[in-house]
Amino acid sequence: MPENKAKARWSILRASILKNKYDLKDDEESVSIHKFPGFQLIPRKKLLRNDEISKFLARLTVIHIEITYTSKTPHFDNLTSLIENQFIVSILCIHCIEGVFKKEIQITLELVHLKVDDARLKELIPNLVDTLKQRDLMKECKFEFCESMENKKTWKIHVPLSKSNSIIENSQGYSCYEYLLSTSNSSLYLDKNNKIENCFYIITRECSSKRNIGLKAMVSHRNNGVDNTGNIRVWDCELTLAHFLLNGAFEIYMELKKVIQVEKILRVIELGVGMAGIAGLVVAIMPKQNSIFQNVSIDVTLTDGHEKAILNNQICQRFTFALASSYPNNISCRKLKWNHSQQGLKDCNALTNSSKKLYQLCLVSDCLHFVDFHLALIATIARLLCLHGICILCQPTRGKSLDLFLQLIQIINSHNSNCSEILFEISSMENKDYQTWLDQKHEELSEKSKSACNTCVKNDETQFYNPNIHFPKIIILKKMRPYNEHVDTQIAVDYLNRI
Repeated sequence: MPENKAKARWSILRASILKNKYDLKDDEESVSIHKFPGFQLIPRKKLLRNDEISKFLARLTVIHIEITYTSKTPHFDNLTSLIENQFIVSILCIHCIEGVFKKEIQITLELVHLKVDDARLKELIPNLVDTLKQRDLMKECKFEFCESMENKKTWKIHVPLSKSNSIIENSQGYSCYEYLLSTSNSSLYLDKNNKIENCFYIITRECSSKRNIGLKAMVSHRNNGVDNTGNIRVWDCELTLAHFLLNGAFEIYMELKKVIQVEKILRVIELGVGMAGIAGLVVAIMPKQNSIFQNVSIDVTLTDGHEKAILNNQICQRFTFALASSYPNNISCRKLKWNHSQQGLKDCNALTNSSKKLYQLCLVSDCLHFVDFHLALIATIARLLCLHGICILCQPTRGKSLDLFLQLIQIINSHNSNCSEILFEISSMENKDYQTWLDQKHEELSEKSKSACNTCVKNDETQFYNPNIHFPKIIILKKMRPYNEHVDTQIAVDYLNRI
């Protein structure tokens, strides 16, 4: 471990012990080791309530669920669970917009494409209310069955809210943020003279105050098998990857068009999304008119191994729904822990329908920090991608972490005697103009930090630009053959045991 990193992590541990914080909650503050904001390629601002977002707020109070059941009676336990989740997401969405808190919220529930009798469906809402009360998510509510059409049933649910409700208490410390994206320099268009210049937004729920790394979060990767640092903030590599997808990925998109030319569906998965999978959301909602992906359906899956991250991304997904002109159904959030064992294979098969619907594009940002997860991540990417599918990694070097990850891939590539092809082709981004632009940003930030460091009375290195942890490198992996569960895994395990 590099000396600076070791010092930083020891300072966290020491501060926690001295303050007797042996059982730190996830939201408790400790010592920060990241004060420099990063490249910040996408502008962000806090979303405050005003007249312009009244329509946006109205959409957040609608739970719109389309159900396709082959049998006459749906599985009501599953349906209740789905509605309960969306109910919680709706309240949390509304509550984190500043100035919106009311004494009562009216939520409209629309169930579409149901071919069951009204009497059976009317049992659904009382059961839902009882479940929410048992979980102490609300004290009371009133509901009314509004209309029944051939393919849609609608209820209105009036929910009195108070800060005593656990659902509200658990949402404290979050705010709503708006990211502005522009297609003015976009790489989405084949004909640069026929591109559509417009702006679009992604809205997220994030911590409104800085959440620093506490003792419990710091050791989460060892105790829970999943890194918790993604729940602290949206890290800058996520924004850089989103910016690259919109402005620098033309060559990658042209490669993907060859892979999807028959099916006309682009399946995208983002791994380790943390607090907000902004890169995945960009792909899901980016303008398609006159673009490379015109007449192509795009399905995006946001994944993380932490339950809190999944809930927060469902909220970000809901915000995306509220901004859309219709109800998009191309974004989903799923829990996924990386694992190179058979359990990991089982989890990946659940996402890909046992490899029948593999992904053509995989997105990964700043996920290589813990070397212990490298093999699990490589196996996960290989299992999820189709042949000639592409993974885009946006990572700082973080000491030797990035090099060790790529070295492990090279070991698998070169030691499989049963196969003539490598597993992954590794390359840097082909867009030289975008790389030059990133290099220029690096030079500017380096000069500014050097100047600021010389004039700073208290030399706190965490508030200055450090290329080791802040400069994003974009690496492209192209899958060249199927992953051999036994041989490839064993090669990597043997190598890791030797070093």
